Amino acid sequence: MVNAPTPVPRNVHDRPRLGEFLVASGVLTPAQLAEALREQSSWGGRLGQNLVREGLIDERTLATAIAQQLYLKIVDLDLTPPPLEVVRLLPLFLAEHFGFIAVAVSHDRGKIAIASTDPTNNDGMREVRRVTGLVPVPCVATASQIDRTVRRCYYGELDPAPSPDPHLHVTRGALPRERADGRLDGLERRIDRLLAIVEKTRS
Repeated sequence: MVNAPTPVPRNVHDRPRLGEFLVASGVLTPAQLAEALREQSSWGGRLGQNLVREGLIDERTLATAIAQQLYLKIVDLDLTPPPLEVVRLLPLFLAEHFGFIAVAVSHDRGKIAIASTDPTNNDGMREVRRVTGLVPVPCVATASQIDRTVRRCYYGELDPAPSPDPHLHVTRGALPRERADGRLDGLERRIDRLLAIVEKTRS
């Protein structure tokens, strides 16, 4: 495992690019960065995730570097799982599409903390604000922790197994068949009760 990078003192308006930050912190050599950038130019993808996939850095090192580069907090979603009611303030499609997890909320201040591997995703943050009516405050988490939190909080997996590829985006989980059937039965009973109430109000 590569040691986490040490911060490089810079003015907040003069941040280095992620690759430059990793080199300056001693995590990557200039030759490794140059090769990674050539690969990115040929095959696309985000530099950080490509570095993780190639084994040049690990997820935690990447998350720490992003947080330090952008002067943001890093959260450990496994050590301190966010409350279910907070996570579900974001619709599932937002969580999966952007890889976002709501971790804290202050309705009094009108703010919601959003953990992500890409806190610079302005389109996603704007969508969070549109849907929740709250100002998003970005923080950083690893991709695999975000994936496990999505599957625990939205799909009901009590102990999510490691993702097939934790270096990629959120992976959609699946409930066991018997649990899915049970949920459908419960939903059907609630619908029947609602229909009965509607009929009584009409008569």
